[in-house]
Amino acid sequence: MLPLDITGDAREHFIENLRPDALNELPLQMEALTEELAARDLINVFIQTLLRSRAMDIRLQGIFNGTISINDSGDIDQAHLQSLESRVSPFLNAKTFGDFMASTPRRVCAIWIKRPGAREGEFKGTGFLIAPDLVMTAHHVLDKALTAAGDKELDGAVVKCVFDYWANIYPRDVETPNGSELIVADTPQKWLEWHSLRHPSDGRSHEFPYPPDVYDRLDCAIIRLSRPIGAEALAAGGGRLRGWIKLPDAVEQMTTDDPVAILQHPNGGPQGLDKGKFVRADASDTRIWYTAEASGGSSGSPCFDRETGIVGFHNAGRPPAAYTGATKECNQGIHIAQVVNALPRKLKDASRDGTIGESALWSLADRGDRPIPVLGRKDFQTAVLKLFVPKAEKRIIVVEEASEAAATGKSGKTFSAGILKAIARDRPAMVLDFPASELARFSPEEFIFELGRRIGIDAKQFETMPPKPNGERQLARWLSTELPDWFGQLIEHRAISAVVAALERQGDAGAAAGQANGAAAGQNGDASTRQRDAAPATGRELVIKELIWIVIDDIHKTPPERGMKELLAGMAGVTDTQPVLRPGLKALRWLMIGHAPDFVRDRVNEYIPDIVSPSAIGKAEWVDWLRAYFVSSGQADRFDKATAQALYDFSVSMLPGASDPRSRLTSIAGAAAQAILSLQPPAGGA
Repeated sequence: MLPLDITGDAREHFIENLRPDALNELPLQMEALTEELAARDLINVFIQTLLRSRAMDIRLQGIFNGTISINDSGDIDQAHLQSLESRVSPFLNAKTFGDFMASTPRRVCAIWIKRPGAREGEFKGTGFLIAPDLVMTAHHVLDKALTAAGDKELDGAVVKCVFDYWANIYPRDVETPNGSELIVADTPQKWLEWHSLRHPSDGRSHEFPYPPDVYDRLDCAIIRLSRPIGAEALAAGGGRLRGWIKLPDAVEQMTTDDPVAILQHPNGGPQGLDKGKFVRADASDTRIWYTAEASGGSSGSPCFDRETGIVGFHNAGRPPAAYTGATKECNQGIHIAQVVNALPRKLKDASRDGTIGESALWSLADRGDRPIPVLGRKDFQTAVLKLFVPKAEKRIIVVEEASEAAATGKSGKTFSAGILKAIARDRPAMVLDFPASELARFSPEEFIFELGRRIGIDAKQFETMPPKPNGERQLARWLSTELPDWFGQLIEHRAISAVVAALERQGDAGAAAGQANGAAAGQNGDASTRQRDAAPATGRELVIKELIWIVIDDIHKTPPERGMKELLAGMAGVTDTQPVLRPGLKALRWLMIGHAPDFVRDRVNEYIPDIVSPSAIGKAEWVDWLRAYFVSSGQADRFDKATAQALYDFSVSMLPGASDPRSRLTSIAGAAAQAILSLQPPAGGA
């Protein structure tokens, strides 16, 4: 970026020579540099180089494009900055909020209680899954099922959690569903796992005097369910599990007018959503107040911030008219951070352990009578789910076939793309196929253009492509660094325009990837990976929520060469010349089917390997597949392992091709439909 006529020692010490009195004051050094470059008419080159050389800084981007103004002292206009952040990270955005609404409402339930001696039960509040079999709600919701002391279940009281409650029903339908699609999760005899009593001021005032100690009065209860409904699949064809709302390690501090949304069952009715603004928290930071509306039956409802993270649960409406404080028109919730601090370690671990996105995928088809079975491939499914975390450290999966499978030519490695697409069908992602033979026909520039066309980047934006240099050394850098970095900018601009990006706190990457990849993976990542993925030093980083999967099949048959190899390495972030991988490139995911290409092979810490072998498919994989079917169809309690094992033995004995390596996998899969029919209960049966 420096003028080419400055060489040698003068070039190496150019900036400090401009301002020798400010060797350790970066702002003054940069001021001197920009003055020099402006005088040489190189300021625009400097700006473009600066933007391409690091991960996107939303403030710097805003200053350069004129959406954020600065005064003569260089201070940012905070109003303009807040406006820009609101446009980049609104609460109701397309993909982020869409994905939130596709999954989170299914983790929220209405709390139904039948008190001892009552003829019928009634809806008393709202709750939400925090683990596969744990529901959190407000403690006072359970008053009619607890003793006055609030620490013991009343004999004869019945508590049920009702999920997927979308349309009006009668409370008695909880006991007799009458064909409705309600999912009623029963509780065992001893269902109160943990509790914290209500404070006398809750619902009466917004002042919490001592005693009792407000930190010991969080109006919270944890209910144990009789089955792990959060670990059951939603779709009949298999796929994403219901999941649960994981308790956070930390909650970002909210400020006045930040959005707050509540998923709730007001007045015992169908689930609804209301959005308001955060007003303030009390001095103890145990209560939060907001303008989002709620009603009777909303107590226990989860409250979310603009990034769809949980910040608390609703526990009280507006105080009586006699209260005249500044928050008199506000509803009240309990701050989730205080609850997390109070919970026993085992309950926190139950919420945080496991992968919410675990798949019960059993078939690539939705019809049970014509399944396309997914036998085995657990390691591959786990790898895919890890990479669906937007901040995952690794972004590449390489699928190879075992040596003994090469002769048959039917290992199922190409089947991997179908599994990926099935897992992606209910997640914010695009999956783009590029057979290696097709890829070989593209020049690097043509591939970039085709990729951009498929993801919807305006063709006019390609006019800004950095010019192709002539020298071989400069060309290699252009292919591996400049061209990928420029394309990453286009992805970011598209994501911001499509509202599929969010500004998130810096430093969350380790936690997010740690949850998905395991602690060991986080500890063993090499230094270059950590440096390359470092976030900008602004406290917030741009995270793209809609991932772009690029599938290259048979890459071992037509491996990329020269320019294409350098481009793919740069886009995948496996070069040594990229100090920082920008957010747009972090949104790319790669599935390479075949042997690992040479530009990846030596970067074992950067990709997840998976080896496919038909000989590894046997009785255990068959049983797991049948279990996945019954889980996905909501019949987990009907699955019988011994019967499934016996059915496998019978099926294999009756299939002439089961012993032939060339047809074994196809033969076993062909028995799938009959196996399902055999294990189904008879019509009208129990």
